Amino acid sequence: MDAILQNAAQSIQLGVEDYRSKDPRRVLSAVRNITAGVLLLFKEKLRRLSPPGSEDVLLKQKSRLRRGKGGTIEIVGVGKRTVDVEQVRERFTDLGVGVDWECVKDIVDARNEVEHHSTSLTPALLKSLIYNTFTVIGKFIRTELDQEPVDLLGKETWGALLEQAEVFEVELAECTKRLEEISWPTEVHEHVAKELRCRNCSSELICPTNPGVEDPLMLAFACRACGKEMEYSEIVEAAILEAFAGEQYIAAKDGGDPPIEDCFECGNATYVVELAECLACGVTPKHERCVVCHTLLGVQEQPLGGLCSYHHHLLQKDD
Repeated sequence: MDAILQNAAQSIQLGVEDYRSKDPRRVLSAVRNITAGVLLLFKEKLRRLSPPGSEDVLLKQKSRLRRGKGGTIEIVGVGKRTVDVEQVRERFTDLGVGVDWECVKDIVDARNEVEHHSTSLTPALLKSLIYNTFTVIGKFIRTELDQEPVDLLGKETWGALLEQAEVFEVELAECTKRLEEISWPTEVHEHVAKELRCRNCSSELICPTNPGVEDPLMLAFACRACGKEMEYSEIVEAAILEAFAGEQYIAAKDGGDPPIEDCFECGNATYVVELAECLACGVTPKHERCVVCHTLLGVQEQPLGGLCSYHHHLLQKDD
């Protein structure tokens, strides 16, 4: 990991620890660390955007001209001083990098007051400014640095950010948007999809990594809460049980036919009777009627070689 990015992650981690502390004095440290972390994320973006061999020109405060190979004129960075906040904003504007600058300005102004040991802002207001910055952090890491926040910040820090309602809602909206890109083959699939959760941490912040595939069994997901990767077949059983819980209860209570059954192929409780299909493995009935008496065969009679349970029992008895 590049040093700037590593320092950014560590600053944010420390800032979140300060933010969560019950000691009101640590909110000042939280302001410093969170602000430093955000600005370092921005600087990492400028470093990445700097042309190769330019001495990180977009990151440096000063630059100079030099002749390159073949007599071309090049602009390269000079010195160790990096860009300040205003320069970052100007360069991001020129390069089309989107940031909520109003939110960033608030936290930077608060940091400046804290650094001068004189702030009129209450601890509660400072925490509010930090809270608003959390959404900037998550969005910037993913959209501009092309990384998952949980991977960069770690599960503990990212989990702490997700505890904040606004950050969670932003993440959930993005996951929902991605799920809506999937073309589910039936309404039943759509109904079940609303209950999909991470198999590792049970979070609803699961996002399809390949929403364009046509076969649901080929879908893959990544949890934005814990970072776990999983396949559709691994998480659909729990979703089915939740989606059909009401109907399953009524069937058991009143003695009707259950809406779901254990699959005769994979053994999971993922065979949807209405569809005559298992959503976990895709198997469908191989036999419709008993070859002897022509009665309709149930789900659990499918492995009996085209026989109903009665005639299969007779066959076994004769053997």
